[in-house]
Amino acid sequence: MLTRCTLLSTTVVVGLALSQSNCTMIGAGIGELIDASTAQSLAPHQLAPQAFEPGREITLQLRDGRSVRGKYIGLVPLPAEEYAGRYESARERHLPVVPLPELGDTVTLYMTGGGELNAELLGFDPGVVSVRTLGSAQPESVQAQEVRQLQTGCGATITGEALSFLLSEGALPFHSALAVHLTAVGNPAGLERRVLLDRVALIEWDSDKGRKVGTIVGGVIDAAVLVAIVVGCTASGCGFPTGMGF
Repeated sequence: MLTRCTLLSTTVVVGLALSQSNCTMIGAGIGELIDASTAQSLAPHQLAPQAFEPGREITLQLRDGRSVRGKYIGLVPLPAEEYAGRYESARERHLPVVPLPELGDTVTLYMTGGGELNAELLGFDPGVVSVRTLGSAQPESVQAQEVRQLQTGCGATITGEALSFLLSEGALPFHSALAVHLTAVGNPAGLERRVLLDRVALIEWDSDKGRKVGTIVGGVIDAAVLVAIVVGCTASGCGFPTGMGF
């Protein structure tokens, strides 16, 4: 017949085997519910190259009202010829109102903090004017918000406010595109899609902070319960059955 202590020890071991990490799982579940209700988002001009790890599920809300959901691959540059064609189309479209220079033109950027920069215009990215300083071989990114005025070689000017507005509204094409991996019905391998960044209004993703915090808190509770049971049993003089691994 089992003694009282042996029975108690056996019950503890079985209980631990069945319920170990229950609090961890519950905490993770609660964290997921919190995450689902606290989706995060950012605009394209806030996007940094390392904003997401490859494989994160994101949703792209496009300016035309459509949405694209897939796993983030990364930012990819457009081929030079494709970008040049898209920029020239945008330039002709806005020329009656905004005197946009051609790619390769020499422009002067007058900065809000004082000073000026003479450079070759290479194009645009979210919130950024891409130029190459005269005499330099490397491109340079200038924050549009730091530009007070852009002056073309023929003397036409664009205010910094007008430039920032065109960039924020996606009216100017960007060098970069977002590559995402889509999973299509009947095609489990999925496919890669490149979404032009100037056509994206918002990038959304589910937070994973709640799950991480919930898992940690649940794990701490599990550990505390285990310690309390073992200490209580030891204090009462009960020992665990031999061969149970404790």
